[in-house]
Amino acid sequence: MGAVILPLMGIYLILLIVGTAYGWRWAKRRGYSTVKRALCAFGGFLIVYLPLMWDWIPTELAHRYYCKKEAGLWIYKTLDQWKAENPGVYETLVYNKDRPFKWVYRDKNGSKYVKSLNGRINYSSETIFPFLSLNKDIFEVIDTKNDEVLAKYIDFGYGISIFVVRWADEPFCENMHHLRKDFFNFEESFKGAEK
Repeated sequence: MGAVILPLMGIYLILLIVGTAYGWRWAKRRGYSTVKRALCAFGGFLIVYLPLMWDWIPTELAHRYYCKKEAGLWIYKTLDQWKAENPGVYETLVYNKDRPFKWVYRDKNGSKYVKSLNGRINYSSETIFPFLSLNKDIFEVIDTKNDEVLAKYIDFGYGISIFVVRWADEPFCENMHHLRKDFFNFEESFKGAEK
């Protein structure tokens, strides 16, 4: 695969250089000032750049914005608080090894499924595609008795493909890996006894 991709990337880079240089020379032949030549060179660059990678810059900007504004981990109730509100229940919980799950929905706008962690606690995973190649991942630990969300983790990622090549891939928000791990450790703390 790399033997095909690297030459194609080289050809694309050459086309970018040629498009930029052609824009500069075209403006120079018409006697334009240096500023106008630079603008024409930039126009030549864009003519080659935009057909393949038009969505990368807006996707990257949206990814950074949403990571800053909406991503994070929220623990609404710790295991100790939940145990205090539900005395004796934790000891009766038995971990579902099979962890059956059901799809809530699956379509072009995203998907959501729910896994049964034990008889009382569920885990849900939802992926939404809000903008271009951006995806919003929402993970929740839910008490099924009253549908109370005990913890929520939101993360954003993207992957941009050109033909079959996935060239821009940012699966998570920057500096969020530790929060993802904390969420799954929190989920594991609710699984109950293994039998």
